[in-house]
Amino acid sequence: MAPDYNRSETYEVSVTNVTDGDTLDVEFSDGTTEELRVIGIDAPETERNRQFERPQEWEGIEDSEYLTQWGENAKEYAKTELSGATVTVSFDENEPIRGEYDRLLMYVETPTEDDGQARLYNRALIEEGLARVYGSSLTHHAEFWAAEDEARTNGAGLWAESNPEATTESRDRPVTDLFIPKPSSIRTDSGALADDRVPVFAEATARQELQDRDHGVEYDRMPLVGTDTDARTGMIGGLLIDEKYEKAEGFEVDTANFENFVFLTNLIDYLSDRSGSVLIDGGHSQFSEEYAITNEEAAYYQRYLEGQDGIEFEQVNEFTKSRFADARAMIVSSPASPYTDTEVDLLAEFRDNGGAVVVLGSATASATARENLDDLVERLGSDLRLNEDQVFDATHKVNDDSSLPYTTVFDSSFPLFDAYSPESDSGNQGALSLAEIHANAAGDEYENLNDEYLVFTNPGNDTLDLTGSVVHDEAGHEYAFPEGVTLSPGEAVTLHTGSGSDDDTGLYWGASAPIWNNTGDEVTVTDTSGNAILSREY
Repeated sequence: MAPDYNRSETYEVSVTNVTDGDTLDVEFSDGTTEELRVIGIDAPETERNRQFERPQEWEGIEDSEYLTQWGENAKEYAKTELSGATVTVSFDENEPIRGEYDRLLMYVETPTEDDGQARLYNRALIEEGLARVYGSSLTHHAEFWAAEDEARTNGAGLWAESNPEATTESRDRPVTDLFIPKPSSIRTDSGALADDRVPVFAEATARQELQDRDHGVEYDRMPLVGTDTDARTGMIGGLLIDEKYEKAEGFEVDTANFENFVFLTNLIDYLSDRSGSVLIDGGHSQFSEEYAITNEEAAYYQRYLEGQDGIEFEQVNEFTKSRFADARAMIVSSPASPYTDTEVDLLAEFRDNGGAVVVLGSATASATARENLDDLVERLGSDLRLNEDQVFDATHKVNDDSSLPYTTVFDSSFPLFDAYSPESDSGNQGALSLAEIHANAAGDEYENLNDEYLVFTNPGNDTLDLTGSVVHDEAGHEYAFPEGVTLSPGEAVTLHTGSGSDDDTGLYWGASAPIWNNTGDEVTVTDTSGNAILSREY
């Protein structure tokens, strides 16, 4: 049985082994041995664990080998500072005693220095440029962030090679479809949200499950995004930048094909009258809740922002004027704890000075978190509210999960759907989009093969030459676009499964049996070099 540690006590332990810069083996005075994770920080992975490193978490650094070398440097520093030493360890009142690998989460104080002050190893590693702040609910988060900011500014340690403005641009292209996981629709404090305040609706195939019929609004067209320009506030029904849906994080489908990052950044600039960093609130227990996110759970969005002229993405746990001074927007997800009057006043002042507030809801949020979210928006003077419902779509869905809907229903009168950097090549090339999948032909499918079809569009700014590009299904069937098939900007082409003569109205696969499974399939298009330019599951 594991020992029963007291969160408020401090302990003297002996360091028996250093695994890496932020992981130690220690022995307590009673002989108990434990693996300890140095809390609130993250050192780079060493060579042994380099496959677990995510460069997206390291501002302005894209080279994983470089990070691995600094992981080794952090380990050597830890050995020098801690090997064989007796140190004082303690817990954080805002964090659990143990982490996900059953390691103790603790502060580590090294022996008293010549000036009579014990040195906090956690902060020292940051100051030396050997670790970053881990976005959490940590009591010392603001202090640690200031230390990291100074280390980055001075180019200490690994930050010497950090250059956010040189980060490779990625995922920046016109918005053709959005994936909004587990969303609620948006309403106002008095009822339905007017269509002219809705840039994004759910597809017509979506359905709505009201969770509270006395307070929820029933819609025929479900708004997934709402705007309040007077209050510089926007509300999105789900966590569209949550990295748990990234394929690199173990999700089964590649959601990088959706333009969530582009849309959110455009929405921020639409509502904001300022430049500077994008902030995300992490000080109201968001880190520990599945229905909320902090910057730690949105590292891929951070990397996207860096690719847009080095826009910073920072977590804020403590609201201060200085943290808002150089920011353009604050992102808030469902808060488990309420906001104080002082915090609301600071956020309102930031908004009044041109800053935007973008709220990310979730249908899975607790009743308390929903109340806290709506209360914050109300106190900021906006009538937007998260509806008492959940939106599902059995047709337009990701990973065959109706609670993960995607949509292409946009109001293009809002300036939210161009590439964020429209002058960049990445916004103009490879912009092939799948506007419609009609897999279930009417009547006898074998007799009506041409009622099974795909509609491709070009939402980009340049003409697309599809000659030789190949359409694939999961079963391995292939269709090659014939010579001379091009799509001008905004143009569409329909690919029918059956036989016919190719003309301006459509193309014909020439198959003798249905291709696209009614119960779900994957449409992939590869270019003449075999590179995927489009992939969509349904």
